[in-house]
Amino acid sequence: MKMEELNIDIKSFFKDLACEYIHVCKSDYLFKQGEGGVAIYFINEGAVKIIKGKSVLWIAEKNELIGISSFFESQGDFKFSAQACEELDAIRIEPDKFKELLSANPAFGIKIINMLCERIKMTNERLRNVLNQSSKSRLISEIVSISKRTSSLKIEISTDELSQLIGISKRLTRSILMDLEKKMLVLRSKNSLTIQDLKGLNFTANNS
Repeated sequence: MKMEELNIDIKSFFKDLACEYIHVCKSDYLFKQGEGGVAIYFINEGAVKIIKGKSVLWIAEKNELIGISSFFESQGDFKFSAQACEELDAIRIEPDKFKELLSANPAFGIKIINMLCERIKMTNERLRNVLNQSSKSRLISEIVSISKRTSSLKIEISTDELSQLIGISKRLTRSILMDLEKKMLVLRSKNSLTIQDLKGLNFTANNS
């Protein structure tokens, strides 16, 4: 395998496949937990909330693949829901096509392994934050992390979803956000959050 093959954008592997291109409006679902017809989705533009039951597990952004865990479990239905945070463009890859790519392209397989490793790393970072940081620091770290991954100061997430994401109560989450808003570090709306002072937010996280 040539080194340049590992540097290829993952999207390029789908160009010769008969894939379905899908547009999903903000707040609509790409798929729902329990639905049949499992497939893998590549996020071409936008971001989606990954939800299991009523809990937000994580947020998938542009250039990520979702549905891989359901695919490997081979039970025919999705194990979580995917709801668009904003206008979303995705590519649907059928399981048989995905298997062909894995079999025929070692570089593609390595890309998938790297992606899964990044998710494990993110999960470990959250666990480390739970053990070592205050609730306020964890909340701020999550806000900054989402902003960095989405390359946007505006985060499409509600207060309740944010509390689920970091594992603290809704009441405490609201209290922390109100304090950050009073300090003009963030601006809240019903289903989104805008960072007004990123430097100040990072300073607060490191000193809470």
